[in-house]
Amino acid sequence: MKILIADDSKFMRLMIRRICDNASEDIETEEAGTGIEAVKKNAVFAPDLIFMDITMPQMNGIEAMQRIKKVSPDCKLVICSALANAPQIKEAIEQGADEIIAKPFQEEKILEVIKLTKGR
Repeated sequence: MKILIADDSKFMRLMIRRICDNASEDIETEEAGTGIEAVKKNAVFAPDLIFMDITMPQMNGIEAMQRIKKVSPDCKLVICSALANAPQIKEAIEQGADEIIAKPFQEEKILEVIKLTKGR
């Protein structure tokens, strides 16, 4: 299983990567620090699952998600954001986010998403 972690916070990327690496030995992870980088890495890495922040430089997570969904409609895209009730969350759902996880998140929620994605 391949997972892309897109967040401008290196700390958040490392936290999610640690959870993914501990979840299963058959998980490969890549990281992106901007929306543009996420779009580019999606094209090369072809992840099964993407954890995407909304607020990132160069291109926000919603625009990156829209571009990724056009070329990779089967990729599960999970928005991880501190903007729990913001209008951007509503927009993310309308634009095709498969799930929303509010920051600070619980490790169990990340593991649940990984497990459900592996099972499909």
